[in-house]
Amino acid sequence: AGAAQEGGAGTADGPSAGAAARRAAAVDGAASRPSRADAKLPVPDRGGAGTADGRSVCSSATRASAADTPKDDPGLMEEVSDLPAAALSRPSRQGTMTAVGTMCRRGVLPSAVLAVLAGLGPAHAAARPETGPRDPAAHRQVMLLGRSWQGRPIRVVRLGRADATRNILVVGCIHGTERAGLSVTARLQGATPPPGVALWVLGTLNPDGAAARTRGNARGVDLNRNFSWRWRPIGRPGDAFHAGARPFSERESRIARSLLRRVRPDVTVWYHQALGLVDPSTPAATVERRYARAVGLPLREIGPLPGVATGWSNHVLPGTTSFVVELGSGSLTPARARRHAAAVLEVAASVRSTAAAEHTARPREP
Repeated sequence: AGAAQEGGAGTADGPSAGAAARRAAAVDGAASRPSRADAKLPVPDRGGAGTADGRSVCSSATRASAADTPKDDPGLMEEVSDLPAAALSRPSRQGTMTAVGTMCRRGVLPSAVLAVLAGLGPAHAAARPETGPRDPAAHRQVMLLGRSWQGRPIRVVRLGRADATRNILVVGCIHGTERAGLSVTARLQGATPPPGVALWVLGTLNPDGAAARTRGNARGVDLNRNFSWRWRPIGRPGDAFHAGARPFSERESRIARSLLRRVRPDVTVWYHQALGLVDPSTPAATVERRYARAVGLPLREIGPLPGVATGWSNHVLPGTTSFVVELGSGSLTPARARRHAAAVLEVAASVRSTAAAEHTARPREP
């Protein structure tokens, strides 16, 4: 969405009075994606970088985007906890830090401790778990994906059984000035996904921007212009839509790339503000239409934009759906947050039903 949406008139329940003006600004959406014919085959990220019309490719940007993550970047999902919800309640900070200090001196820092520390960081309050899963048989894992440029942790919560075959990923915030989605992810962290589906909940991919209330990250880069699909240089550091020096130049976008590649979500939902719509990623828009109907938002195409997360995901992961939900300006009411969380679970149930239908239709071995 636009660069200055924070604190706008109205609420996130729908478009504000200035919606027309915001639509005239550059907005974040999904680039069109290719056929799903090879849905079962993983496609490597070619790091494509193009001009504004997407027709030419910049070889230098391609080489840069294909480079490995720097060695000082934390690995993805290295620290995993598989703990009951009660074990994730907030302990005494002093007692925890004393124990951690002892373990650090001994060179031992178990994943369970890192999971407890998830509640001690400077994360936005709305992103903290509300409750544990209601189904005792369900698993809840807190995973440390890496750290931002200023050292803030970026974590994802996985909900669902270990044998789940379908994955849904929800990202509450990629722009630090668009935080209404954190109300949705906070509720989802206490949800129970349908059987056979794992729900991955990432509160904020841009904790530095959320803390500073800036659209970009700590280096002044718009993370949703930093993905390699149709990337092109835009602006300078601090500009609203600065795309970075090269594709995937930022730790946060590389963390998202690694997560998407490893999890390969069937559906990924990215929350933005403040247009009050659901942006379809394909002409059929089956999943997007279901979500839009569930929350009462119009289904309206924003158009392809350079370097956005949805365009990259739909390009390199054919057979999956990644789309944008543009909330309205301001914060979500509790009722609207519940409605959006319910829509995610409805989409998850539809993905499970599709998987069951595909299994039934598959011919049996003789």
